[in-house]
Amino acid sequence: MESILRSLTGQDPNPDDYRNIDFWSDPERSGWLTKQGDYIKTWRRRWFVLKQGKLVWFKDRNVTRGAIPRGAIPVGKCLTVKGAEDVLNKPYAFELSTSQETMFFIADSEKEKEEWINSIGRSIVQQSRSVTDSEAWVSAGLEWLRHCSIPEPKNKQLLRFPAPTKTVHVKFQSQKECVFGEQFLLVGEDRMVGLWDPSSAIPLNWSEGHTWSVDLDVCVNLTMRHRFILKRSTGEIVWQPGPDRTFKTWESNSSIVIAEDWENAGAQKVIEEQVINTPDLEPFVAGC
Repeated sequence: MESILRSLTGQDPNPDDYRNIDFWSDPERSGWLTKQGDYIKTWRRRWFVLKQGKLVWFKDRNVTRGAIPRGAIPVGKCLTVKGAEDVLNKPYAFELSTSQETMFFIADSEKEKEEWINSIGRSIVQQSRSVTDSEAWVSAGLEWLRHCSIPEPKNKQLLRFPAPTKTVHVKFQSQKECVFGEQFLLVGEDRMVGLWDPSSAIPLNWSEGHTWSVDLDVCVNLTMRHRFILKRSTGEIVWQPGPDRTFKTWESNSSIVIAEDWENAGAQKVIEEQVINTPDLEPFVAGC
């Protein structure tokens, strides 16, 4: 029935969406995901392949050169990929968002969900880096506008950026002991913290008492999901257990401190403290 609806509405995948994509060979990632149908809103299990900036899917895993994808998503047009268990009330769910829609997927395990989020996030970053300098400038400007809740201009040719929006100083902090050679980092759904890509995560600074922290200047009223990760000396990445951590900034002359417990997501503490100026340390300017 869904294939009939696709045919009648002209919504079958356009061959141009996956042309020159060798989806049958050496995918960046492939596996089973459950996806909601575009027309009949039932959940269906499909074989997904991530390759060359495209996420395509098939009815079965026997993907050959002559196979025709059931659908294709250009990852370069996506803005965020993040967990969505709290949205769908389903375990191992995640969402992939463009400027026009949000698509939901369900993985088979927490590990596979995290790996899909990492792979897609890494592809988003790679695609954003592949644009020309002028495109990157406009893209970065639009991202700035998007995070700061300013309407995107319809005429991008005449784009003029407003004066910088207000920011607030935010300190992410966690107390966790590790061994010599290991490093804690911050990663999340936003470009400023790597789009869930551990290779683009922000390293935390160690201080006495095994306290790890990083200072960011973040747009006011920005909501963002994030987690800490532990990078072992071998390069292995260990994700903070439990659901994604979430916070929303507000306007303040103080510093907002987000104190996380590595094990217990419900133990997050948010306080304000006086900003201490440290001229030798230049904080990340983030989320704008």
